[in-house]
Amino acid sequence: YHRIEQGEEPLYAAYAGARQVGFAVMATPLVVCAVFVPVMFLSGQAGLLFRELAVAMIAALSISGLLALTLTPMMCSKLLKHSKRGWLTSRVDRAMDRTEAGYRRALDHVLRKPLSVIIVCALLLGSAAWLFRGLDAELAPAEDAGTSQVRFNAPEGTSFAQADAYAREIEKIVLPMVGQGGIRGMNARIPNNGGASEDFNSGQLAIFMQHWDDRKETTQDVARAINAKLADLPGVRGNAVVSNRMARGSQPISFVIAGNSYEELAKARDRILEAARDNPGIQNLDADYIENKPQLVIDVDHQRAGDLGISVDDVSQALQTMMGSRRVSTYVRDGEEYYVVLQAEAFNRDDEAALSKVYVRSGSGVLVPLSNLVVTRQAATARELGRFNKMRSITLNGGLAPGYSLSRALAFLEKEASQSPEVLAIGYRGESRSFKQTGSSIWVAFGLTVIVIYLLLAAQFESFVHPAVIISAVPLGVAGGIIGLAVTGTTINLFSQIGIVMLVGLAVKNGILIVEYANQLRDAGKDVETAIREASVRRLRPILMTSIATVAGAVPLALSHGAGAAARSSIGWVIVFGVSIATVITLFVVPMLYRRLARGTSSPETESRKLRA
Repeated sequence: YHRIEQGEEPLYAAYAGARQVGFAVMATPLVVCAVFVPVMFLSGQAGLLFRELAVAMIAALSISGLLALTLTPMMCSKLLKHSKRGWLTSRVDRAMDRTEAGYRRALDHVLRKPLSVIIVCALLLGSAAWLFRGLDAELAPAEDAGTSQVRFNAPEGTSFAQADAYAREIEKIVLPMVGQGGIRGMNARIPNNGGASEDFNSGQLAIFMQHWDDRKETTQDVARAINAKLADLPGVRGNAVVSNRMARGSQPISFVIAGNSYEELAKARDRILEAARDNPGIQNLDADYIENKPQLVIDVDHQRAGDLGISVDDVSQALQTMMGSRRVSTYVRDGEEYYVVLQAEAFNRDDEAALSKVYVRSGSGVLVPLSNLVVTRQAATARELGRFNKMRSITLNGGLAPGYSLSRALAFLEKEASQSPEVLAIGYRGESRSFKQTGSSIWVAFGLTVIVIYLLLAAQFESFVHPAVIISAVPLGVAGGIIGLAVTGTTINLFSQIGIVMLVGLAVKNGILIVEYANQLRDAGKDVETAIREASVRRLRPILMTSIATVAGAVPLALSHGAGAAARSSIGWVIVFGVSIATVITLFVVPMLYRRLARGTSSPETESRKLRA
């Protein structure tokens, strides 16, 4: 349209304009597509979550770039006509003219005295680095998914009946909140693993919230209210947790300590648990190795049994049949087959005195009480013996208080474990393991993205200097994203990290527009300084238009609420702050670096002109 205003025919203006911006239009989608190539090859949960996003973005950007070079010029040649500007259009145009004039003066000052921009960039990068160190990190933010869980642990050896009584006590706490306070219903499950088990010392309540439009309370608010009441419940430890989409039902903290023996590890475990009790951010931390599971050990008197002609197998069969259960046969009734299971009545297997009521036939045919053949003793042992990387291990599992991040909890446990000489190695399971693996893989993907984009730009510009000038916008965009996370109180998580990776492509597009047009002006015979001044001012309007459109598209993500809002806002705030800050700073950094570094370089069209000549 600018060419049409200068008197050119719409058809020629569309043709010449498309040729003028063709390089930039091709380079920008390719660069942004390159951002998502490493994301496609992420492993673990990050790869499963974002692989479809990467494929969709690459396809959309490719089609968009194709349409920009074909359909858009055709439509411009047919639809755009030279016409008098309206009231609104004139106002906007005058505002942009004033902005361009102000930017021209500011750019001239910066090119003469670049120290001010250098200081601003140093302060920006330094403050971002300082803020990054203070940001909390987690696998994924806790989301208001409409459900919450109350997990509780009772002493080892708790019977099913006692665990059921504990669950009913917790139900009495939650029941008055059903129908009000945002809770729609609940159900309980014992044991916590939901499968066949001999241990009933754990359980959970699933709490279902009302629809987001029908309540003001969030799941985090409900969890805080329940935790305040659970603190006064005797005999059981429990906490309400708000999980994220990556949790898969497990506790967020799953920290492993490994060593040579369980006895030595138990000492370290006790010290870590004692320290964790003084940390209000860690809730309900427990170990899978605790020597308090009560057992009744039955030792067979081999000498007496042998004298009476009774084998150990006979004693074992009697114990299994009467105290446990044994399937001995089946019978068919009405076409259905049923098992025949032998087992003593409940009151005849409540204590060890019941052994005197069980008889075993001796070799002479005499019935001998089982109590005459065995010796009983009380013992306590651990529920299970864990292994980690072929070493004896103990796993500590627990929840997080609202507002306390997983990174801080794991850092606390790592510090405590490092002070225990019995701990030879540490590890992670479940969500904690995913957090450690995903965090490192995302930063690797970020580094690969920068390298891929640099090589791609080097191939397009046929220079190693021009891509370096364009890539200079990346650290500024990342710094802006980090500042956005700090200002909004958002954590470093999987979604905000993906947003930072996306910033690489969004930040370099401004540099591509400036550098590419400056090269065109140099091809037309202008010197480096004149070319970069005119290119920066001429490209100001499209840069502002694309940046404002990008920020406007990310604002609804940042301000979203309801289901999944935490994940969307993490990406949204990174893009809003990153693109905004990168746009303002790169409008001065790119021209300044181009003026200093590009004097000894040439445009990609230079070699083409030599070949044509």
